[in-house]
Amino acid sequence: MHCESALKTRSKEAGGSGLNLVIILVVLAVVLHGVSQYGSVAYKAADMKKEMTATVLQVQASSGRRTSPAQDGMKRIELAVKKLELPEDTYINAQMVKGELTLEVAYQVEVPLLPFGLYNYMYVFDETATPAGFLMRDDAPGVR
Repeated sequence: MHCESALKTRSKEAGGSGLNLVIILVVLAVVLHGVSQYGSVAYKAADMKKEMTATVLQVQASSGRRTSPAQDGMKRIELAVKKLELPEDTYINAQMVKGELTLEVAYQVEVPLLPFGLYNYMYVFDETATPAGFLMRDDAPGVR
């Protein structure tokens, strides 16, 4: 008799673990969705930063070109914007400042962190790259 009453009171708990599993899976899916959406945008931003740094150093290191360094830098960054599939309205500014190429790139991307448009995050990229490192040191060979 004692076992029968224990089974009757426990029958009200049946199905609770299944519901908890569904809730956990839904929350996990929502989190993974947000991470994947944000991750791809952040990855492209990191690639753009690398591209800007490399462009500034490569253009600064190459001399005797027919085109101006600013035009050369602008062309390279425009190609990178297309390759990374960044927004068409990406702001690009390449100019010579005190004999050194300076690149500025800015754009905004709306990142859907929650599915079905419940929450969108505005990712803002606004970076400036200037020459730095070994090529720009005063004690580097050939630099006087």
